Amino acid sequence: MFTSEMSECHSRTVTIYDVDEKAFVALIEFAYTARITLTTDNVQTLLYACSILQVCASLSLRTTLS
Repeated sequence: MFTSEMSECHSRTVTIYDVDEKAFVALIEFAYTARITLTTDNVQTLLYACSILQVCASLSLRTTLS
């Protein structure tokens, strides 16, 4: 998306639909820290966001179930 000639490549902002905001923030923090906390309250939205963003394999690196 960002390395091709798609319109997002030239935009200052990109809207990402269908991904929960808290899940997205948690995945960005995970990308920088390799830490994420899975709870019964967030696991479903996190796994859905991982699937949409194609980062499911990365999530298995280090997880803590609370």
